[in-house]
Amino acid sequence: MDPERAKNKIDLRIFSSDILKNILTVSYNSLAIAILTLVFHLIMSRKLGPGDYGTLVTLLSINSIVLLSLSAVGFVVARFISYYRTREQYDNMKFLAQWAFMFFLMLGLAGFLINIILSQFIADFLNIDHNLIILFGIIIWISFLMPIIDGILRGLQEFRYLGRYKLADAMLKLITAAIIVYIGFGLKSVIAALILSSIIILIISVYILKRIYITKPHRIKLKEIYKFTVPVFISMICLAALSNIDLVLVKHFFDEIKTGNFAAAGILAKLVFGIALGSAGVLFPKIVEYYSNGRNDEVRKNLQDTLKIVITPGIIITLLFVLFPSLITNLFFGRQYDIDKLLPLYSIALFFLSICAIFIIYNLAVKKYAFIPIIVAFSGILTYQIIIAHKSLMSVIWALFAVDFILLVFFAFYNKEELITFFSS
Repeated sequence: MDPERAKNKIDLRIFSSDILKNILTVSYNSLAIAILTLVFHLIMSRKLGPGDYGTLVTLLSINSIVLLSLSAVGFVVARFISYYRTREQYDNMKFLAQWAFMFFLMLGLAGFLINIILSQFIADFLNIDHNLIILFGIIIWISFLMPIIDGILRGLQEFRYLGRYKLADAMLKLITAAIIVYIGFGLKSVIAALILSSIIILIISVYILKRIYITKPHRIKLKEIYKFTVPVFISMICLAALSNIDLVLVKHFFDEIKTGNFAAAGILAKLVFGIALGSAGVLFPKIVEYYSNGRNDEVRKNLQDTLKIVITPGIIITLLFVLFPSLITNLFFGRQYDIDKLLPLYSIALFFLSICAIFIIYNLAVKKYAFIPIIVAFSGILTYQIIIAHKSLMSVIWALFAVDFILLVFFAFYNKEELITFFSS
């Protein structure tokens, strides 16, 4: 065999095992986080009851919309941190990290103040106490900073630190909230406990980052960063809407019991989606690094590995939800929640969206932006469809299923070359 070809084959194997190792590291942490999150929701659903539990999950879904939208900034930070890291431009890395952190600290403060001003309107729309909206605004303020920390750690490819701090976050939230509800306090105290745990994790993560950055910052031009931010930000807002707007609208249109049931079904259905986002977080900086250096073979190989790791457990989990909805519902939430009919179709819809999420992140990394108008349109279609046709919870899920399925078909054609390579491998 030609020595150069042999060398390339060895390189490919190394790159493949490298991303596989990183994805598995994140996947193990994601699995542990998913278990802790399920235990959190198991306790909250049983102690708070469908009414307050539905309110809690609605607020958490709003926070998820904020986090997913702002993850665009995290991906942008990851892209440029990764770019500077490969060129050993550590002073540029430090400037970008400091600028992003301070900018979004102030932006989060502005968001918190706007939340206070609009709290009564938001509370009326969601049919909940406006004091809860104000209190929860503190968590949203903190959420403005979390994607920056994620982006820095992903760009540095410090996936162990990333997994540990996210795991600590999930564990601390579970412990503090569980103590509160077992003592006998209600929903407001649970949110206060979540605020406390978020502040503690923020302090720990900032301490970790301060240990990493020891160089003197050097001011960089931000024009290229702004240019890259726009398509990523639009894409992540749409992904946030596609995965969370259903529950927000359900909270507006349906009563507390139905909202609680829908929220419980959504927690289980989104398990695979969480795995996909965790894997995409590993995929993005790797693809950026290889694509910027012209290593197209490695780019597609990494996409293949990511799809395998998402699709394989995704099929297994979705099949369990489809075949045994009653058993799983009683195991996690008890008989007071009626989600047997909701869970099968809901989980299939979110499985489709999980695969779409991988392709969205991949296309952003390789600068293929033509898909953006499509996901903008379908985000609007989903919202409109739920607003005009919310006869039942199943009608909401059918709307979500239809949109996610059509999007999956679109990406199958849009990325047909990558899929042909995937299936042929």
